[in-house]
Amino acid sequence: MIRLLADAGADLNHRDSDGLYPIHVLACRSADCLRTLLEYRRKVDIEAKSSSGMTALLLAVSSNPVELENVKVLINAGANLDATNEMGHMALSWTYTSNYDKLVSLTLQQEDFDINLCARSYGNALHQACKNGKIDLVKMLVDHGSDINLLLRCNYGTPLQCVCLASDDSNYENIKDIMRYLIANGADVKAEGGLFGSVIDSAAMVASSDAIRLLLEHGAPLDIMDDMGRLPIHHASINYLDVFKILVKAGGDISVRDKLRRTTLHCAAQYGNAEVVEHLLERMGPEAVHYTDIDGWTPLCWVVRGLDRYYDSHEGSTDRLKVVRLLLEHNADVSAQGTIGKESFSVLKIARYSNADPKIFTLLRKGIGEEGATKYPRGDLRLLSRLFLSQYSFGQYEESYTIAKPAMILISVEKCYHHRDIIHPAAKYPNHEFEEIGPGYDPSPPQSRKGSILSLSSSSFSSGWGGGSEEDDANKVAAIDEERDSEDD
Repeated sequence: MIRLLADAGADLNHRDSDGLYPIHVLACRSADCLRTLLEYRRKVDIEAKSSSGMTALLLAVSSNPVELENVKVLINAGANLDATNEMGHMALSWTYTSNYDKLVSLTLQQEDFDINLCARSYGNALHQACKNGKIDLVKMLVDHGSDINLLLRCNYGTPLQCVCLASDDSNYENIKDIMRYLIANGADVKAEGGLFGSVIDSAAMVASSDAIRLLLEHGAPLDIMDDMGRLPIHHASINYLDVFKILVKAGGDISVRDKLRRTTLHCAAQYGNAEVVEHLLERMGPEAVHYTDIDGWTPLCWVVRGLDRYYDSHEGSTDRLKVVRLLLEHNADVSAQGTIGKESFSVLKIARYSNADPKIFTLLRKGIGEEGATKYPRGDLRLLSRLFLSQYSFGQYEESYTIAKPAMILISVEKCYHHRDIIHPAAKYPNHEFEEIGPGYDPSPPQSRKGSILSLSSSSFSSGWGGGSEEDDANKVAAIDEERDSEDD
């Protein structure tokens, strides 16, 4: 049929409504059909790109499993092995494919393949093999001349950093073996670069205590900062406590601050790392809970803000509610005020803005006294109740997003955006333009709001706000506030 249509003059480069050409469709189907189409090579644009920037070869190698025969057909027909899509992915970027090792072996046989060609965010094949704990592939790539110290400015840095960021427990032994292999073959444990600054910065965040010890034994320094001014000790504050203690023993300073003036306690609180927070509260003294960052944010502000971990290997150790309780037990000030840009934010407002667990709101409001009795002064309680009730007046707060071009990375941390000149300087990142595409929240009340602020339906809010026990809590707080006002009169 393909030959019949081609001989009849059919357009072999016709683009359908999904942005696909015939060669794109056949790249993931029958190799025989693909061969037939490529008999008309002069009429077929083998490098044509889909609407997402995918060539036929990129589509073939990203299928799972990869149809290796199709890849061979395309390569033999002259497909460009160095092609990239709009996200910078190239032929060996899709490591999830079940026969990825065979694809690498096939690609390495091609004389025109640049083994050190990098996707701008994910590196080359060696970076990917290290990140996924594939020791046989690592050895194969190094044997074929892959640069063992090839450095990426963003994300992964060097291949050794990639190994340190590998968080799959099933590859634990492979990860240690790869680290030893790379170091034995000349990997630089002191290399600077990547999103997290250095090899041990990356390892401190997610790696095991054995990995940390190995790097320290080979002279990894503890004084290399990332772009945000974070040292390995900052990154270790989100890892397990034993890793944190190893770095402290090696000379890490628990009171050191990053460019945003955050201590290790701010960092540990932000990620809900209760065991490290508890350890720091014992060592840093009673004033630590009141330490403020560049915007006046205390550790309590940061824990209710929260942030997902870069990697999920330690997600089970996240307990923000416990961290809030620990900070309150050490007399953290629930009425503390910080800023985002020019706007002032209370602890409760930050929590609401960040869609925190409703249990955190209850703990902030009632405190940790007997039977939930608040420990806070009258004025503070009234402030909290009004902010609590404004949830119903204004609706759910939503994050504003900022786009960094051309990387098109969505950055949801508006607080950091206001300090982009400090943590993302234009001199270092000249091609990244920031465009604000929405307000943090709409301060105007919903059009449907009539009468009591509690008349809004629960569907107006997320995270269970607006009904049931949460509505009862709001009524109680409103009553307390009215009582305080009458006393003042």
